[in-house]
Amino acid sequence: MFGFVFAIYTIVSKTLLTRVEAIPTVALTFSINATLLMTFLFILNSSWVTEPSKIATILYLGFMTTSVAYILYLKGLQKVPSSFTVTISLGEPLTATVLSVFVVGEVLSAVSWVGVLLLLGGIVVLTFSGRKRARKLNKCKVSL
Repeated sequence: MFGFVFAIYTIVSKTLLTRVEAIPTVALTFSINATLLMTFLFILNSSWVTEPSKIATILYLGFMTTSVAYILYLKGLQKVPSSFTVTISLGEPLTATVLSVFVVGEVLSAVSWVGVLLLLGGIVVLTFSGRKRARKLNKCKVSL
């Protein structure tokens, strides 16, 4: 489900980028999302948000890992096709998983390692099939 929603986000963002720059696009998207999520602020216990020890973490997560990351994502999306962008974005959970093993010392189950290999295999297959398709298109353009 998440992959489907992320693909929709990418397509909508690509469309918006034809009219607006990356920073306003991210601002618009995240403002709409924040408005939709605001209801949970009143339903769930959110007193932890105002604790001084957590404010620096919240600001870091909000600006660096979210805003800056998505601005860079949309800057890249302006230059490459949506399909390629979504395929490459599959590397994020793969990288996070591998780093958790080698940096943090997390131990993965056999099923998790199978998932890592399947994800890596999917990225490789999609990347090489995209290159093959691009070569065919270039050959067609040359022969015309």
